[in-house]
Amino acid sequence: MHAHCAGAVPQAPWVDKYRPRTFLDLLSEEQTNRSVVRWLRSWDASVFGRSGKGADARPEHRILLMSGPPGDASSWLLTALSPRFPV
Repeated sequence: MHAHCAGAVPQAPWVDKYRPRTFLDLLSEEQTNRSVVRWLRSWDASVFGRSGKGADARPEHRILLMSGPPGDASSWLLTALSPRFPV
């Protein structure tokens, strides 16, 4: 049955149906994935007050720029990590 037919139940697009749901589901380069996680964790002290260092504990590099060709999984990496690093 086609999606435009009456009574049809729309299905999720293929990219959403099979998207990585957790960090371990990612198939992108592991070293890149780990570098992003390290960078995000480096903000714990200044954002959440962990380790008692306060605002002076900000990481040296304050911006994460994700770039690459379509399909390189950069968006999925951030989507998969977002539940682990709530703001």
